[in-house]
Amino acid sequence: MLIPAVEAALRSQDKLRLLYLLGEDVTGFSVGAAWQDTKVGMEHVTRWEKIAVVTNKEWLRHSVDIFGYPIPGEIRAFPAAEKGDARAWVVS
Repeated sequence: MLIPAVEAALRSQDKLRLLYLLGEDVTGFSVGAAWQDTKVGMEHVTRWEKIAVVTNKEWLRHSVDIFGYPIPGEIRAFPAAEKGDARAWVVS
């Protein structure tokens, strides 16, 4: 679902901003899903401007903090209660 939307947006824009909302039903990622996300992310690594990840899963927020540093754009994680702040940040 995400990959076709990203590919479509990249056809008409140089840089992308993403608000990524992850609900309580997220329990983990399959190896296949993680690989697909990584491929898309790396194929377009210079085209990410801002990414906001919103989740109450503490392990996901920490993962963003730990593994987000090599992305040239900005990436930040927010708890679900700060979804409005995340939206405001990603569009600013």
